Amino acid sequence: MLELDRKELLASLSPLQTLLKKQSDQDSGSGCLTYDSDRFYCRAMDFHLTSLAPKCFKDVESFSVSGDFVSFLQRTTADTIQLEFGDVIKVKVKRSNTKFATKDDKGDLLFSRTVFEFPKKWTDIPDPSAFFTSFEKLGKMSAKTMSGRYPALSAVHVHRNKMEASDIKQYLSMELDEPVTEEDLLIPATAFGFIKSINPDKYQVEDNQIFFKSDTGLIGSCPLLGGDFPDMGNMLTAKGHTVKVSKFIHEAVARCAVFTSRFRFDEEKTFTIKFVSDHVVISAISAYGSTEVPVKARYPEEMEGRVIRVNPDLFEECLSHSLEILVAESSIRVQTDTSCYVAVLKSEVKHHE
Repeated sequence: MLELDRKELLASLSPLQTLLKKQSDQDSGSGCLTYDSDRFYCRAMDFHLTSLAPKCFKDVESFSVSGDFVSFLQRTTADTIQLEFGDVIKVKVKRSNTKFATKDDKGDLLFSRTVFEFPKKWTDIPDPSAFFTSFEKLGKMSAKTMSGRYPALSAVHVHRNKMEASDIKQYLSMELDEPVTEEDLLIPATAFGFIKSINPDKYQVEDNQIFFKSDTGLIGSCPLLGGDFPDMGNMLTAKGHTVKVSKFIHEAVARCAVFTSRFRFDEEKTFTIKFVSDHVVISAISAYGSTEVPVKARYPEEMEGRVIRVNPDLFEECLSHSLEILVAESSIRVQTDTSCYVAVLKSEVKHHE
């Protein structure tokens, strides 16, 4: 019989809930908890997570049990609990005697063991906060991508101090102060929440898996994507003309979005920008109304009379980086010391008739 502090045990188990909640009928190890050699383990598909167990577990033999074991402990308020291990795990708390099976009637394990190997040596993430701030912003873009031609577009590409992502309609790169890795890494965008829950300050790459480790001993891994990130050279070097707009542009875009937001598909959510008499005139129209908002701007003479069509969300993202925009034939681009953002136009730049 093992008697221990419930809060101490939950401090080890609660971080694993990220994966324990993701049970799968196709994988008997998915959504289950394994204890082995001073550590708790769990997995969900190709994602793995492990935490250090309380020291009082040092003499406990290896076991695997349903993730419901953790959920049950979270729903009791007792300060201490008693655990008895065998073919079932008996949990004794005030006013309750509960059992969780580890084996079936034939004595076979109910759940597959979820133990996994992890690296012995680790590499520091130079600035974890900056890394995950960039990852979150980039990940939101690539997580929406479903591209059979370029699977890498569903990932965040990391190389040295540069991180980049694209969803075909837009591209964003961000630079960190210090290099993260000399390797080319394609980290699945959908892994962001999982990785963030680890709160790591170290990482390592082994066998097409990337591992993350926190200073609390929490270790997780997820698969890296194969292939190469598409060459964005044409988008990044396209020639065009520089346009500088006033801060009022934000309000003008917000007004137009009232009309474009009613459309169901993103392809329909566009407004036009006309370059007329030292102004950009933004206009939007729907079945319920229309608006036209002039905004002061500076641009070369060659831009006079031209019209472009763009998605308001992409244009607002562009403006969030800079009010100085390069308008190319089929894209708009902003460049700062630490970032580059490109959005694809809905139609080619042309003269307004």
